[in-house]
Amino acid sequence: MNIISNIVRFIYKIRFWIVIVPLFIGIIAIFLTKDMPKTYTVRAKIYTSVVSGINLTSDGPPSSNWNVLVNAQENLENIMLSQNVLRRVSLRLLAQHLVYGEKQHNEYISREHYQKLLEQLPETVLKLVDKSSEENTFYALLAYYDASNSNDLRSLFNSGLPHYSVRSLSRVSVNRDGMSDMINLKYENDDPGITFYTMSFLYEEFLREYDELRFGQANELISILEKELKEQGQKLGSSEKDLENYYNYNKLLDYDLQKQSAISQNETLEKKRQELLAQYNASIAAAKKLSDQISKQTDNLKNSQDFLRKLELINKITHEVAELQNSLSIDRTNVVKLNQKKQELAKEEQELKLLSNIINENKSTEAGIESSLILEQWMEETIKGEKAKAELSIINQQKSRLANQSADLGPIGIDLKQKNRSVTAEEANYLLLLDNLNKAKLRVKNMQLTSSNLKLVSAPIYPHEPSASKRKMTILFTVVLSLVLVIGYFFALELFSRKLEYPGKTENLLSQKVISVYPQYVNSEKGSFFEEKADEYLCNALMTYFKPGKRNVINLFTVDDYESVSVLGEKIQNGLSLYDFSVKILEPQKNYNEKSKDFVLVNDIFDLYEGYEDVLIVDFQNLKDAMAPENMIKNASINLLVVSANKKWSPSDQMYMENVTSRLDGAPFYIILYDVTRAVFKEFTGRI
Repeated sequence: MNIISNIVRFIYKIRFWIVIVPLFIGIIAIFLTKDMPKTYTVRAKIYTSVVSGINLTSDGPPSSNWNVLVNAQENLENIMLSQNVLRRVSLRLLAQHLVYGEKQHNEYISREHYQKLLEQLPETVLKLVDKSSEENTFYALLAYYDASNSNDLRSLFNSGLPHYSVRSLSRVSVNRDGMSDMINLKYENDDPGITFYTMSFLYEEFLREYDELRFGQANELISILEKELKEQGQKLGSSEKDLENYYNYNKLLDYDLQKQSAISQNETLEKKRQELLAQYNASIAAAKKLSDQISKQTDNLKNSQDFLRKLELINKITHEVAELQNSLSIDRTNVVKLNQKKQELAKEEQELKLLSNIINENKSTEAGIESSLILEQWMEETIKGEKAKAELSIINQQKSRLANQSADLGPIGIDLKQKNRSVTAEEANYLLLLDNLNKAKLRVKNMQLTSSNLKLVSAPIYPHEPSASKRKMTILFTVVLSLVLVIGYFFALELFSRKLEYPGKTENLLSQKVISVYPQYVNSEKGSFFEEKADEYLCNALMTYFKPGKRNVINLFTVDDYESVSVLGEKIQNGLSLYDFSVKILEPQKNYNEKSKDFVLVNDIFDLYEGYEDVLIVDFQNLKDAMAPENMIKNASINLLVVSANKKWSPSDQMYMENVTSRLDGAPFYIILYDVTRAVFKEFTGRI
């Protein structure tokens, strides 16, 4: 309750200040904000997929570690307002405005801001402008910016240049939308075109910077792998082409198959050669045996030129038939030719038999056996022998050819193994690089799906109308701030003030209770009324400390004005007289000598005064001038310190008061506070 009353008293005390000062400040704020510039606001929202993205390597979200997710989201926000991003946004804005700003009506920059921009830019920067191309101007500004660590463009970017400096662009608000994957962007400025394109460029440069940071190394690795894969592919193609040329040069289709085929053919030919050789020997032996039986006829035939020519022709045809039968490439043409040769051979054989019959008219042998039958058998065996001989010749030629081919296949096999190993090694390297490239691309795709799927779900909108003015809020804030400052100022004064003012503060400063208060003196009927009520309240309070059947002593002290003590003593005397108390005021120099040894060493006031009054009021002088005897302090019915509410309590005052309170030995000690306001008096006494 005391706290509330103290607060109310404090507010009431400074009531004029808390009205006049905020009112005055508010009027000034109204005047200063009458030409407040308009503000345009552009908002955007970006979906990041950090929390709810897709992961190609697992079924769950990109990460379940909340700290990782929060860190990823904060990284996105920090990248958006990084120096690299803001620098490129600043240079793109500058290039756009320098190229299109001269147009009377454009959506990029107002005429007023364009003129101010030209005034602030140095000539070295203006020379870089290409009016035909915004892109060329931007890259020219970027190259000029990066060319030196201290040039005009860097100074403008790092200074307070409106709309283009780090300070201005950093005012873009970047906040996560609750705990979601969304990032809210907000930018406010005094030019609609600058505000809109700042937000648009910021998003584009943010994507570029994030991709560079996130995928720069991965994309570089992919480029290296693609380059190496291309080179390895060329090496592999060269090795395969070399192998192909080698096959073509050596007329190879399948080396292993050809080698196996040569071996198999050689075995087949050898087997057939043996069969033909046996057949030939058998035919020769049979022909000789038959020739011995019909030697005359055979001699006639052997001596016949026609027979020999016909036999030679049959041998020739037989040789051709053998060649066609043992040919490695059997096609339709060879088959037709073979059939023709067989028919021709059969015809010649028949003619040979007829010729032999004509030559040999004697058809009987010496033994009486018909020679025609033996001659026919001899002819058949002779023809068989010639056929076997022709076929043996062909077989031997083929074996010789196969032997030559096998001799060539030996070194070819060694070269083929070397070339095949080279192709295999090149192919293995190519496949390894291809596998690494696919893995790298998969990793990049996974990173794109898990952390870089940045999408603008709410695009910036060009602000055609300004935002609601903040003038009212500015004025209200100014008034409230001035009110707080006034209250704070006076509260600080009150907190450090040593002025007593009212009972609560007096008790806090002096650490003693206040028994009564007196209002400021006013020479009027109402003032007399309050004086009487104060006297009555004090006397009633004092009488509660009187001891029945004994003479009571009241000690009055002060640390300042002696006159106030005398006046108060008279008021107490008059008040107690109304209750039939006989009261005597003992004053220094008049009733006792405060500087005498008897006074200093007195045991009781009644040792100095022999009267018989009921109450003695001992009026001490200022405590700073005289010392009160200890026995008089502790034997008194009550000790009263009289102080003014307007007094500033000092450490010396506290010391003098404690000189008395330290010797009370249980005797009552209170404060009488005078010159208080009527409000304080009414509050303390409860009297109206």
